[in-house]
Amino acid sequence: MKRLLHIKLILISLLMLFSACNEDFWFDFLLGPQPKFIDDNEYAPGLSILGVIRPDSLDSEPLSYVLVEKLIGAVNTEPDSFNIVDAKVMVYKINDNVIVDSFEFIFDTTQLFPSIYRPVDFQPQAGETYTIQCKKEGLPLVTATTTVPDVPIIENDLITIIPNKVQFSILSHPSASLYDVFLFSGNFSIKKRVLKDPNGSTFIDISTNEVLDENAFIIIYVYDANLSSYITAPNIFIKPNTYRPPFSNVSGGYGCFGSMNLMVKNIY
Repeated sequence: MKRLLHIKLILISLLMLFSACNEDFWFDFLLGPQPKFIDDNEYAPGLSILGVIRPDSLDSEPLSYVLVEKLIGAVNTEPDSFNIVDAKVMVYKINDNVIVDSFEFIFDTTQLFPSIYRPVDFQPQAGETYTIQCKKEGLPLVTATTTVPDVPIIENDLITIIPNKVQFSILSHPSASLYDVFLFSGNFSIKKRVLKDPNGSTFIDISTNEVLDENAFIIIYVYDANLSSYITAPNIFIKPNTYRPPFSNVSGGYGCFGSMNLMVKNIY
């Protein structure tokens, strides 16, 4: 009897609480938090890019690239496409705020979607600063700047291998913000993503139940602040309809322009 009374009291309390809530509360409660300014934002055409500057290559082909797409309205009365095949993508090497070299990124005709632009002869190095200018007739110019991170260095060049674990520390460097560490051995691989420790060296602890073979090795990818922010931007919400503010670190458009570096090292 007492339990039934308690349930009734709880239901009455909830009813009183919800009846006092306004329309905005119910809108957010059912659909997820929504911005109050959304009705004031008008769609403006523009470019969205993802540009990554990286020093490595594959079969002598640079792996740097810029993905270019056109922003289109959610509700569009005319046929349109994300793809941009005739953009002008230029990357400039900067030294003391002066352009010292320029590189054109050409549309990759072997991959029609998404539209990717790649350099022909491009060998960026750690510590170098690059600015991108991406333009398409009728759309605003997109610009951004990045500095290539230094190659990761393992503290004391020491990798500790204990039962079921591989451990080491990466020396701190101001150009680094995030690390992706891959352990390869035989037919298996393990990935570990770690934010740089702001207080010093970043400790890496990889657990595995596999026996490492004599050819086991690690690859450490390091990302600058731009790419780190892009990679770690929240993209998972409990309520799927919750408004997600757009992430961008470029001017004149949307997207990200950043850089990365890497090192490869044998475990033994």
